[in-house]
Amino acid sequence: MGHIHDQSSERGGDRDHWWWPFGGSDGAVASPLAVKSDQFLVAKSCTVSRISLDAIPHRVRFRRNKHTLMIFDNGCFVEGRRRIDGNVLGTSGPLDLGVDVVPACVDFEATAGPGSTVRSALISIDENFVEEGETFPATRLRPAVNLSGELLQPLVARLRQLAWRGGFFSDNLYLETLCIFLFREVLMAQGQGTPDSPKRFAGGLSGSAQRIIRDYLHENLDQKVSLDSLANQVGVSRFHFARAFKVSFGVSPYKYLLELRIRKAASLLCCTRDSIVDVALKVGFSSSGEFSRAFKEAMFSTPRDFRRGRL
Repeated sequence: MGHIHDQSSERGGDRDHWWWPFGGSDGAVASPLAVKSDQFLVAKSCTVSRISLDAIPHRVRFRRNKHTLMIFDNGCFVEGRRRIDGNVLGTSGPLDLGVDVVPACVDFEATAGPGSTVRSALISIDENFVEEGETFPATRLRPAVNLSGELLQPLVARLRQLAWRGGFFSDNLYLETLCIFLFREVLMAQGQGTPDSPKRFAGGLSGSAQRIIRDYLHENLDQKVSLDSLANQVGVSRFHFARAFKVSFGVSPYKYLLELRIRKAASLLCCTRDSIVDVALKVGFSSSGEFSRAFKEAMFSTPRDFRRGRL
């Protein structure tokens, strides 16, 4: 059988996806399928990639050293079956009803015959992902197809939307935060935790930790900021940090950083003659287009109109 053409492999990632034409009896005989995999998030805790086979009949097999969450595009359908850890968990039907969960070091096999349409975002969570000093080994996750939940569905919808945009979306902090919350909600949907446990972190970050984070964000508005870098500032795990930050500040780290950037941009537009492009770069946006969209959503005005109204 042949390897998928996966950009992550070329960057040193695992070559652990195997694809071959539907009907082939052995991967060593069948010619490999040229399947494109676009990887648009690489973080310490997770990676996100997008694969698209559309209506190509195929078979797939993988056994990964990472937990894998599969989110299929709206309208995806399979004429075939999905087998996880040797058990048939999914047969012909819609693929877009929830999340497929493949724990680390567990076999996934699937067939998609004629009539299928397959496009998916693959979210890989490191097997040593840590929450509050506790690892989540493969045994904590259970294999599942179309897993759903009250809070899981909105996260799935948002990640599905961003997967369509792929590399055009450049805020890794936002994507990583979404993936961490998605993973937590998967555990919740499988009965692996409760919203208010563990209790010892209910109060959020300490006052000194909040000051450290505020200072760090103000000093690094023009930089790429990751959850790891923020969590390291106060010596906690990235998952604990994301939860405690929201308790302390009322919003996610991404939202808080975005608000700081917009406020700083508004000040620069009022008090300097810097171009729109220069303002965008000074507050951490990768392009004037991305900056203009975020500014208009927050301020109900384009940067140019905002500046004109204050001349």
